Amino acid sequence: MINAKDKLDNTPLPPETRVYRISHPTKIIETDTLSRSPEAPLFHSLVELLKLMLLLLISLLLGLIYNKDIHTTITYQTSEANNQSLVCPSCPVLPPPPPPTEQLVSPPPTTEQLVSPPTSNNTTDWEYKLLIWDSTYVEDCQATTAEWNQLVSNSNQNYGSFGAYCYCGDSECIAELGPDEFNPDAPSWAPSNERFGLVPSPNTTCNTCGPQSGNYAYYGSLESDSSFVNTALKEGLTRDELFTECSYPTMSRTIKYWEASSQYGGVQWYDLTSEQYGGSHYNFTGANITVGNSLDSVETEVVSCVMEKLVNRIAEGGWEFIPSPTVDTFYFRRQKV
Repeated sequence: MINAKDKLDNTPLPPETRVYRISHPTKIIETDTLSRSPEAPLFHSLVELLKLMLLLLISLLLGLIYNKDIHTTITYQTSEANNQSLVCPSCPVLPPPPPPTEQLVSPPPTTEQLVSPPTSNNTTDWEYKLLIWDSTYVEDCQATTAEWNQLVSNSNQNYGSFGAYCYCGDSECIAELGPDEFNPDAPSWAPSNERFGLVPSPNTTCNTCGPQSGNYAYYGSLESDSSFVNTALKEGLTRDELFTECSYPTMSRTIKYWEASSQYGGVQWYDLTSEQYGGSHYNFTGANITVGNSLDSVETEVVSCVMEKLVNRIAEGGWEFIPSPTVDTFYFRRQKV
């Protein structure tokens, strides 16, 4: 204990001594000296280091235990599969667990995906109409304008133009005797066709395109409805609109030769417009066949006229014209009801 009276001395206190003074109305009380050990900081540092090492050791132990559990599970599953195959050869072998797969990351959307219009229930439901034709075909025939004209111009020195012959498909059309004896003054030895004349059979129609095969195929062509003229007529244009109002060009040939039985046996060609066979009596001047030219041989102004009429006619059915990439097609669409 340090007395209060000693405090009045100027004697310095030892460094280990810490004096606490407690105020009192009449006296000052000095407490005991507290001792500070120089080894205290070192002791505390050692304690903290031991705590850190202990925490690290616990973490390592937990990690080893976790890895051992995973390895044990995989080994157990594999062993179970092997044991099953040994015990029961006919039983299906359990497959080993699949290896871990990497999660696929979807690529970012492309520009097309970003700008694609959103779908909605209000999207218009369209139906489409396609017209297609062959611009090189004349009406009814698989022949160009030049080829059809060749049928008219080619001729035989004895029988005239091959285009004047009547073919029923690939065969010659047959004429028959007329109903009237228009030449009663004919000699008795004259053949019947000179007394009664010849008329076309009412049950036959001359082929528009000429012979289609055989020895005479060079003078004709196959039939077809793929020309522009056929297409326009099927879509509702009239022949008057096409050929009169728009002046669409045509080609014609007059047929006057038919085959008939000959007095000498067999058959031969006869000109039914001739007076010898009653042409004027039966008022027969020949069968006229007219076809529209192929579109590729028609002037631009005429083409514009018929195209406009065709588009307007189809539009009457509610069809909307869509610009077409080629001159041989027309596209239309209309909203479904």
